[in-house]
Amino acid sequence: MHAPEGIRAASEALRGLADLWVQAEHLNPAAGPLRVAGQPDDESAVGIDIDLLLLKAAEVPDAAGAIARAMADLAQQFLIVAQWLTRSAQASCRSVQPAPCPRQFLAAPRDDHRSIARDFLCADMNVGIARLLLRAAQALNSVVLPVQAIRNDLMDTRSLREPLQAAATMLERARTLVTECAAFVESFDHQWADLRGRIASAMAPLDIAATAAVSRPA
Repeated sequence: MHAPEGIRAASEALRGLADLWVQAEHLNPAAGPLRVAGQPDDESAVGIDIDLLLLKAAEVPDAAGAIARAMADLAQQFLIVAQWLTRSAQASCRSVQPAPCPRQFLAAPRDDHRSIARDFLCADMNVGIARLLLRAAQALNSVVLPVQAIRNDLMDTRSLREPLQAAATMLERARTLVTECAAFVESFDHQWADLRGRIASAMAPLDIAATAAVSRPA
């Protein structure tokens, strides 16, 4: 699964499921047994719509359960990435040693320090994404109920719409974090390339001088 698109598709699916409760409230504003005011033809049409809603409601438990499992699995992947990034940053911290550098680029931030900071930040973002996915999965697990319980809620208490909407909102936020993390890494890579160019330019005179000294006859 491509993470941003997979999360987006799951969120949209949950919004669609939550919309069943909106339609039920529109067709039957008073919670409880179906109450329809109007002509017999109108009552018949509303009855058909209600029947269609009840058929769609039968899909809610399986759909919610499948999305919950997929998001929980995806969360574990983000946690693995976060752990790897943290270990990498910690190892880099131990290996970095202060070293003298040419005066021409003393003002340039050290690339190794920037890389370590990036890894720590990306690790935290991946943990945040994983937590959002796990909380969404937890909310969806509360909707994995017998079909009749879903139908009863749809036509009476209408409390199950809230966990569906909450899960969709958490997935949308998780997708935003995934996109922000990817953009941050891409931006850093561009900055790193620019920094390498600046360092190469600063080192060029030193390289030329060193080459000349080596090639100068004794």
